[in-house]
Amino acid sequence: MGGARQLCDLTRLHLEQTNVEDRHLETLKGAVHLQYVNLYSTDVGDNGLAHLSSLPELEDVYVWQSQVTDAGVARFLAENADVEVHRGSTE
Repeated sequence: MGGARQLCDLTRLHLEQTNVEDRHLETLKGAVHLQYVNLYSTDVGDNGLAHLSSLPELEDVYVWQSQVTDAGVARFLAENADVEVHRGSTE
């Protein structure tokens, strides 16, 4: 139960340059206070980004040098207009 509480209190998550994949982001559903996620240089793609759609306080997601596509960002932003998705040099 302590792990679930810690996830609930999480506000920033740095996963850059790790082996994180789409399926790993499913576990963040309970991170209701998460505001910032850095996925720079990971194998996360469009499906992983979509897992973040349910996070009510999310403000910034960094996805440069990941597998997230323009189409995936567009789908995400259609449901999450208040979230900034940072793509790096493609912005």
